[in-house]
Amino acid sequence: MKSRSDFLFYGIGVRVFAHDSISSIVERRLTKDLSYFRVNDGPSIHSRVHLLSTHMTPPFARGFHLFTARNYKVYGFNANRTVEYDDGTCVYADLSNGIREYWVCSPKSLLLYEVSYLLFQSLVGEALDKKGLYRVHALGLQYHDQTSLVILPSGCGKSALANLFLKETDAKIFSDESPLVRNRYVYPYPVRMALEKEVANALMIDFDPSRIFRRNQYKEKVLLDIPEDRVASPQRVTQLIYGKPGQISEIRKGLWYKLMVEMFKSMGLGLGTAQMAEFRIRINDSLQLSRILKQRTSALLDLIQVTPNYEFSYTKNALSNFKVLRKFFLSQETKKAPFPKSQVESI
Repeated sequence: MKSRSDFLFYGIGVRVFAHDSISSIVERRLTKDLSYFRVNDGPSIHSRVHLLSTHMTPPFARGFHLFTARNYKVYGFNANRTVEYDDGTCVYADLSNGIREYWVCSPKSLLLYEVSYLLFQSLVGEALDKKGLYRVHALGLQYHDQTSLVILPSGCGKSALANLFLKETDAKIFSDESPLVRNRYVYPYPVRMALEKEVANALMIDFDPSRIFRRNQYKEKVLLDIPEDRVASPQRVTQLIYGKPGQISEIRKGLWYKLMVEMFKSMGLGLGTAQMAEFRIRINDSLQLSRILKQRTSALLDLIQVTPNYEFSYTKNALSNFKVLRKFFLSQETKKAPFPKSQVESI
């Protein structure tokens, strides 16, 4: 073993092992991406993730062929799972009731990093669901005492908006893509942000050239951190904003049923958040998935029934979108009616 890192996500401990020099580089990248949750003292471990840049002798028999997806095949037996990706990456998972164990193997550091990061988000997301902390695919933002969830589809500017608001001294971020919701409160989940390089340049956002993420099928992105002093603390959600494409950027009063559809997609189904089906779909755990869907739906209904909502027409112009949102938040500050005071739960 070359190196090790520990992380603690709201009581969920994950330990990462790098077993060779290439996987050590990947481990350091993950540590940078997840620095907000890095801990020095060993937490109570929920999962262990082993990174290897060479293929290993499988820790268990491959088992039966379970299903095939667009770019991988899944095999398994009982709590063991083997996933073989078309690019040569392989993941072995022991999903028994004790400490979960994952082995991620790929000779290509880029693929090892990409699969490991998505695996991290997926396994932590599943554990958070069981604690009643639900990810929502949205920008979580606090600005001038307004606490908002801005629900936009993937690729429609959430990260660009987050970076533009970070230039404002009164803005703080919960997450640019997956804040956590529990009992009408939003909690921070500040993992690294990813922004297309050309967008970062157009918006004059400084970035570290060594943190350019080159991907096989998509445009390269630059990876950016949310400064720790700009991470928002848990707050009651004061407004929900759902987006739709438009010719001009503007905000109007929203419609409940439209918000319901967008919230169900982004929070109920979790579309846009990492939920690796190759590990989450388990025949012996199908009731668990149904229960989580029911709990997510109950939580989002409770939130939208008491929270003002607005419809945001957005364009491809990130700066125009930002200016409209900023003006809206400043106008709402003078109108805001206080919510009944309540205590943030200890998690």
